[in-house]
Amino acid sequence: MKASPPSIRGELLKAAEVAKMLRVSSKLVYNMATANEIPAHMVRGAKRFDSADINDYLFLSKFGVGGVPLRPADAEELLRRMDERHASDRAYIKALLEKVMKRR
Repeated sequence: MKASPPSIRGELLKAAEVAKMLRVSSKLVYNMATANEIPAHMVRGAKRFDSADINDYLFLSKFGVGGVPLRPADAEELLRRMDERHASDRAYIKALLEKVMKRR
């Protein structure tokens, strides 16, 4: 069975655009992609970044997750903290955490 291609949910960005968003160097963006801290798509040999994935990364970083690999206990702690917030946020964060955990 052939794997389905990854879906693009937002606009594709160049490393320089992501670097500007994160206020870091383009080299760091490439290093983060190589380390699977942020996902990247290859387009004719060039890395491109889905703006929705970058927004997810920024959202998780607010909770101290960022590019740090999550352990199951970390994920549970984040969900527990989110229980204290809005229930609608919980489903969104759970989906993000599952995606991050699959990348490990």
